[in-house]
Amino acid sequence: MQIIFAIMICVSCAALSYSIADSMMRRRQIKARLQSIDVSDGGISLHELEMARPFAERVLQPVFSRLGALLGSVTPQSFLDRVERRLALAGYPRTEPMTFLGIKGLAALITGGAFVLFYVSARVGLGANADVVRRLPSFILLAPMLGFMAPDLWLRLKETERKTEISDSLPDLLDLLSVSVEAGLGFEQALMHAAEKLKGAVSMEIRRMLQDMRIGLKHSDALRAMSDRVDLPDMKIFCAALIQSYQLGVSIAEVLRVQSESMRQKRRQRAEEAAMKAPLKLLFPLVLFIFPSMLIIVWGPAMLKLMDALKAGM
Repeated sequence: MQIIFAIMICVSCAALSYSIADSMMRRRQIKARLQSIDVSDGGISLHELEMARPFAERVLQPVFSRLGALLGSVTPQSFLDRVERRLALAGYPRTEPMTFLGIKGLAALITGGAFVLFYVSARVGLGANADVVRRLPSFILLAPMLGFMAPDLWLRLKETERKTEISDSLPDLLDLLSVSVEAGLGFEQALMHAAEKLKGAVSMEIRRMLQDMRIGLKHSDALRAMSDRVDLPDMKIFCAALIQSYQLGVSIAEVLRVQSESMRQKRRQRAEEAAMKAPLKLLFPLVLFIFPSMLIIVWGPAMLKLMDALKAGM
């Protein structure tokens, strides 16, 4: 087991050293190229240009990219495609799958290293014959696996939060589009106005759809692309209704009004469903935390008096 620990520590140190050395080498190459450029007195210095970049982009991203490249060489392409799809659904379309793999690998190394340090400290403090110390090596593979899976759980939470945000903001978007179109604006102008007024994930998706339209993509294709990116039933219904209105020549204002009423009704139903689930969710904290405290406060003095009475009677 000590040999396994030593091998894990050596591999972790070698991977981190390789990533840091590669990032430093790249930085030296970029520095040499920038120094060869003639910068005037009023220009930006090399140090200012380097420090203007975020810390994550300057330090962490090269490490993640190199470690992800090592893991990506043995990762199937189908898995990388799924990771890219999940990153887009979570609101990180510009993040490379290799970078996310690097984050997963680094999290696994950190978790495994922390577990090894905890095992060594426990062995020194409690002794090699302690039952707790003897059982710890059985979790030697579980800790890196948990660290490797932690970014996936975080990404799933971000995806759920983004979908909830879009689902809650969609009725407001439809109301704003309906009012803008009825006021005389075209559909693209109404989308631009909605993107300026609204914030969050909905505004980002509208801006991206407008960019797709500007580069020559058809309205129907841009709507389908947005529907695929969001992957939300309400958004799919909204985009399908708009595509159908374009194909059949139906008034967009009428379609937006009908969809707005439907989305507001669905949001109200979701709120009512959440309100009906609240008592059931409050039941477990009440039973586990609040009721025992109340019983101690109410019955505690009575039980103490009863115990004193029984002792006096004896």
